[in-house]
Amino acid sequence: MNRTLTLIVKISLLKIVEFRASTIVTLRKFCIKYLLPFLFQSTNKYIYLGKKWQKFG
Repeated sequence: MNRTLTLIVKISLLKIVEFRASTIVTLRKFCIKYLLPFLFQSTNKYIYLGKKWQKFG
């Protein structure tokens, strides 16, 4: 009984960590794609095209 419980806890912890990791990756992608260009546009007019930053204007 005790053994099964620890196994279940371990598995659920792994799932949480996995989920958090994928969420962080998604958030980072979102930030790079939308937030950073927006911030740069308002200051230095940098635009993110594909995989490279491009100075604009």
